[in-house]
Amino acid sequence: AGPWNFVAGDTFKIAISDGAVQTIAAPAGIQTAAQVAAWLQTALGTGVTVTSTAANQVTLQHLSFGNASKFAIYNSEVTTKMGWKPGPQDITREGIVIGQTKGTTMEPYVIQANV
Repeated sequence: AGPWNFVAGDTFKIAISDGAVQTIAAPAGIQTAAQVAAWLQTALGTGVTVTSTAANQVTLQHLSFGNASKFAIYNSEVTTKMGWKPGPQDITREGIVIGQTKGTTMEPYVIQANV
């Protein structure tokens, strides 16, 4: 959850619906969830809804359905700072946490909507 501090040169990399990878320059400075949502909505345009919550989170929603409805999120300064690629998950055995996974290292991390 935000706010997040972006510096000059930070970028966000995303591909929408198997399209080309977009590299979007982030606004420098401390950004609230509402500011990040407004920035990404402007940058990504129609076909995507970007919202923020009172809990300082940002959500992307694709406006298509099925196989056409997916985001491929690439490693970038913004995804690292915002935690948009899943981090380590607990490894549980018999109800006891015994360790954690290393987290998502795949490039890109693809999120496809449910039908």
